[in-house]
Amino acid sequence: MTSLQVVAALAAGSLAAVWAGATVLERSTRQLADHFDLPSDVRGAVVTALGSSFPEFIATVVAITLHDRVELAVGIVVGSAVFKVLVVPGVSTLLSPGSSLQTDRELVYQETGFYVLSVATVLLVLALSVIYNPVATGSRTGELTRQLVLAPLGLYLFFLFLQYADAAEHGAGRASGDHSAAQYLTGLVVSLVFVGVGVEGLVRAAIEFSDVFGTSEFLWGLTVVGAGVSVPEVFVGVLAARNDEPGVSISTVLGSSTFDLLVAIPVAVLVVGAVTVNFGAVVPLFVFLVGAALLLLTVVRTDLKVSTAEAVGLLLVYGGFLAWMAAESVGRSTLLA
Repeated sequence: MTSLQVVAALAAGSLAAVWAGATVLERSTRQLADHFDLPSDVRGAVVTALGSSFPEFIATVVAITLHDRVELAVGIVVGSAVFKVLVVPGVSTLLSPGSSLQTDRELVYQETGFYVLSVATVLLVLALSVIYNPVATGSRTGELTRQLVLAPLGLYLFFLFLQYADAAEHGAGRASGDHSAAQYLTGLVVSLVFVGVGVEGLVRAAIEFSDVFGTSEFLWGLTVVGAGVSVPEVFVGVLAARNDEPGVSISTVLGSSTFDLLVAIPVAVLVVGAVTVNFGAVVPLFVFLVGAALLLLTVVRTDLKVSTAEAVGLLLVYGGFLAWMAAESVGRSTLLA
């Protein structure tokens, strides 16, 4: 086998491990949420979102702490967020009964609003790293320190408080069902092992692919790895839609993306101490991410549902994103240079 075939086999095997682990992970978190009678929006935004976010969280931490690939990690977080916001609602709608995804006004404004706030917060923190910790005079790169990442982590704690308050109003917390929480936690732990092994393989494959093709690791993180670790959430979204719980699908997307932005990179920074980030390359992507979030907000606010035409539109926008990344990889676009 050639080196390219070996890397491709590694990527395929790693994706299979991530998929298997994430499937069990999603089922275990869903069972835990049902066990404690959590409301559907809280279950999607926190419990299911945390479970489905674990692959990209581990990928980000592994890329920074084990491989010292900060740009790859940023690419994974942003690429995963773009995939979730545009692809998961689109595919969930097209594969749901009636080909439309219903939602509600509270979900639209609360979850989407907080997600946009999360994007703005991370962008501000990255800007502060350039202003206060520039790598060189006049440089667009800065050092992201432990002190700076406390802001997004604090914002996520506030998000959890809001969700806790919603759950308390709902009267959640009373255990129910035939199985104990420990049994569901066992499945959770086993799934985390599969996900961790698969993600490490994906990160290594991305690094090798970038060497073989002479392209940026950042772009591989934005596309292949970012989408690969997020594919299980398509399964979550479709399952929720078919179970007549469309709010879980949308809230999982937004809650998972919020977790990725506010927790994944900050935790890695807390472990290693500080990382260097190219703010110039990040800004266009975050602008696109805000635009994608506002597009989703517009779509779900229209009649409080995602129609078939709107779902196709979301997928076409993601296709445009991939075309942009392809242009970046061959030098036809230099926005991320």
